[in-house]
Amino acid sequence: MPSVGIEVVPEAIRFIEIIEKGGSFSVGKYGRYVLSEAGDDDTFPNSPHIKEALVELKKKYKLDLITAALPEDKAYIFSTEVPRLAPDEIRAGLELKLEEHVPVPPKDAIFDYRIVSIDPASNRLQVSVSVVPNLVVSRYVDLFVSAGLTPVAFELSAQAAVNALIKREDHSPAIVVNLGKYDTRLFLVSRRTVHFSSVISVGGDALTEAIKKYFKISAAEAEKIKGERGIARKKEDADLFFSLANTLSALKDEIEKLVSYWDSHRERYSDAKEKIGRIILCGPEANLSGLPEYFEASLGLPVALGNVWENIFSFDSYIPPISRTESLSFAVATGLFLRSYFS
Repeated sequence: MPSVGIEVVPEAIRFIEIIEKGGSFSVGKYGRYVLSEAGDDDTFPNSPHIKEALVELKKKYKLDLITAALPEDKAYIFSTEVPRLAPDEIRAGLELKLEEHVPVPPKDAIFDYRIVSIDPASNRLQVSVSVVPNLVVSRYVDLFVSAGLTPVAFELSAQAAVNALIKREDHSPAIVVNLGKYDTRLFLVSRRTVHFSSVISVGGDALTEAIKKYFKISAAEAEKIKGERGIARKKEDADLFFSLANTLSALKDEIEKLVSYWDSHRERYSDAKEKIGRIILCGPEANLSGLPEYFEASLGLPVALGNVWENIFSFDSYIPPISRTESLSFAVATGLFLRSYFS
């Protein structure tokens, strides 16, 4: 069933529709609603303000069926091996393993799995399992249904972003960095599957606040400086770079931890035993000038802005109505569409 991909995060609601016609794809309706009050973390996303926003979006854009993102920081992800069996038998076997890996009783959780690789010698499958507490899922179901929307499927936001950003034939390990307004989410990826995720409470707002304090200016002025000058290491911008050094260092350190984790655990996740080959940036704050260059110099790895249309169309055949800068905010929403087609 064709549906609109929708992501609800504390900073905004984002949605996008991808239309298929004659084997080609194009962007249909899309939009963003900035949230001024999202509620506290314990009850998110069940806030009257969010419901009102969804009702407004449904009416304005005639939304109905949706595929929605679930927050990966509320989920548990683990890898395991199972015999090569029928899908229902694999699921039954995995259910017996849940208590070994997650602190949620099977009766209180919903889980799904992705086949990562097949070992022909042993005829066993390596699978990645995602487990989400029923309470978390029910909050999102209640929110969407109360707004008159019908969720047809859910996907972890981390996996949705990977669906969009990494080519279908690319199995190499990478780290996806999703920079938001309030936090930054890191996804460790191999064979187009998220194996580990972490979140750091440092986002675009922290960079703005650092500039504001250092130069003793207003938040609006700091935001303008950040957008216009970025973090390029130019002599004339030395003071600006210095003001951001601690915040940027915290982000770099978190990425380094994930690289080290992969180096010490990659045998568990990858039969190719490859090292992390690159960093992919996405999210509303990823377009900060000089950011890829900073991470590349600091980490010694190739760093690039993601292309959310990677698996949908080529710019040679279609130019989307969303700019490259703006599209970085829609990685998750776009990847939700790809869940049905190319995952």
